[in-house]
Amino acid sequence: MVHGYHDLVTNYFLTRYVLEQSVLGPDARKRLFFGNYEGGHMFYLRSASRAEFTRDVRGFFEGGQNGLQSSAP
Repeated sequence: MVHGYHDLVTNYFLTRYVLEQSVLGPDARKRLFFGNYEGGHMFYLRSASRAEFTRDVRGFFEGGQNGLQSSAP
């Protein structure tokens, strides 16, 4: 899941809460990524945020050592 830092449309804490409540085991948590990017609801309109998001998505699909790391506790 991803969010913009200043997102006024999608509630950050509600999304975080639902995400954490839906995970039943520690192995499932390892597969989670909760990314935050500079900007609002449409953070990808900012070129720096779009570049960071693109890098994260590529890492997800490539997997391995360059893949995304879980940010969930």
